[in-house]
Amino acid sequence: MILSRIVLLAITLLLLCGCNRPVRLTPGTFAMCIAANEADHLEIIALAKETPGAIVLKDGEIVGEWLQVAANSLASQQIDETDDFIVREENSVREVLVVHSQFDLTESYIRTATLSDEAISDGHPQVKITISAAGAQLAHELLSSNAPDYLNELFRNVAMVVRGQVFELPRLETEIGSRFVISTTAPENAAYIVAILNGKVQQPPQ
Repeated sequence: MILSRIVLLAITLLLLCGCNRPVRLTPGTFAMCIAANEADHLEIIALAKETPGAIVLKDGEIVGEWLQVAANSLASQQIDETDDFIVREENSVREVLVVHSQFDLTESYIRTATLSDEAISDGHPQVKITISAAGAQLAHELLSSNAPDYLNELFRNVAMVVRGQVFELPRLETEIGSRFVISTTAPENAAYIVAILNGKVQQPPQ
C-alpha cells in the first residue's frame, strides 16, 4: 500500500515537473518555435483569443505565447504579405501567436553566432548560427513533427525569436542541421541579433 502511494506520488511529480515542459520565452532568450496556424492549432488559437495577457495556458501548462513582431523586420513584411499567421495588435504593437513544444530550440544549444559573409541572392543580411549536436537533433524533431503537407499545400512556419521579438517567419521545408541562418532586412538588425546572442547589448535597434 505504501509502495503504491510512493509510485503514484513519483508519477505525479514527474508529470508536474517534467524536464520537457514548455516554459515562457523570457526576454533575452533566443528561440525557434512554431508559429500558430489554423490547420493545426485551432484550440490554442481559441484559448489565446479568450485569455488576456501574452501567455496561453491549457490545464496549467504554457502551450502558446503572443510575441512582439520586430519593427522593420522580415517577420513584419511576411505578416503583411499573407494571412497564414495569427496576429493581433496590442498598444499599437503587432504580435504573432507561437506555440510551444518540447522541441523548441533555445540559446542553450547555440555555439556561435556570426554575421554571414556569403553572397545572398535576395540581398538580405544574414546571421549564421551554429548549434550543438543535441540542438541539431531538436531541430530535426521540430521539422519532422511539422513537415510540409504538399498534397494540401500546407506549410508550417517557424518563428525566429530574439529577446522576445520575432525577426523572421520562414517556412519549414528543408532539413535543419547544425547550422542555419536568420535573414534580416538591414545590417543593423543582423548585428543586433549577433550581439544579443553573444550577450552584449540590451535594446533592439530603432
